[in-house]
Amino acid sequence: MNDGTLIKKSLWQRIILLLARIALAVFVLIIVLLLAINIPAVQTFIAGKFLKSISEKTGTEASLGSVKIAFPGTVNLNELFLRDKNADTLLYLHSLSVDVSILRLLKNEVAVKSLSLNNVTTNIHRQTADGDFNFRFLTDLFAPDTTKIPDTVSKPRKPWLIKVDDIS
Repeated sequence: MNDGTLIKKSLWQRIILLLARIALAVFVLIIVLLLAINIPAVQTFIAGKFLKSISEKTGTEASLGSVKIAFPGTVNLNELFLRDKNADTLLYLHSLSVDVSILRLLKNEVAVKSLSLNNVTTNIHRQTADGDFNFRFLTDLFAPDTTKIPDTVSKPRKPWLIKVDDIS
């Protein structure tokens, strides 16, 4: 009877030890991922995949030189290039730097502390006076699907407020 109790304790100890090792491995993996996301080369890689997806879905060219997202809320983009459906330059920017308040995002506010644009070229137009703008394909890409019927009734959300302090 004593041997059976020891075997049960040993089995429970092994199970607890295994669960502790799994929890530790998951924790270490999350820390490594969080650290990797803070590396500009990883950020640029992720942004490049995102732009490649947009390019494939729209059939247009999109490229980005580099991205750097620094804590607590500074975003730098370099060499962003987008073409429209007519293979004309829709947007080119040499550099964009934005500093936003992270805490205000939790309150549905986009508070831009500073915004800096350098060497920006845009070509926004309509083919006809009452036609769509040449960037319509991008807005359509990110528009929600209105044909789907929601599963549940959702309560109204607080609207987003956008504030900009300094533009240069």
